[in-house]
Amino acid sequence: MGFDENREEVEIERFEEDGDDSKEVGDGEDNIGDERGSKRAKSDDMVVDEEEKGKENLNNKQEHLKQKENKIKEMTSKVLDMVVSKILDEAWERLENEEG
Repeated sequence: MGFDENREEVEIERFEEDGDDSKEVGDGEDNIGDERGSKRAKSDDMVVDEEEKGKENLNNKQEHLKQKENKIKEMTSKVLDMVVSKILDEAWERLENEEG
């Protein structure tokens, strides 16, 4: 139901165009549930999109953390190699000084 220009209550007919033919949709009462359903579906889609973005962000963060961890492990390995090499060199020099 709706109101005309004289503010009298009138039944409103809506039409949908489908190609060249027009078909009557009705007074709109039947479509309210459909509109709510489509709004809920859109809302659900937005929630799903947000969840996917959240998962994607989490995956990106995890990948970034793995890269950092690998870099730290590589640096640690290099430092240990340098330390061991230096200690072995010093031990070799001490051994040569004791023998000579």
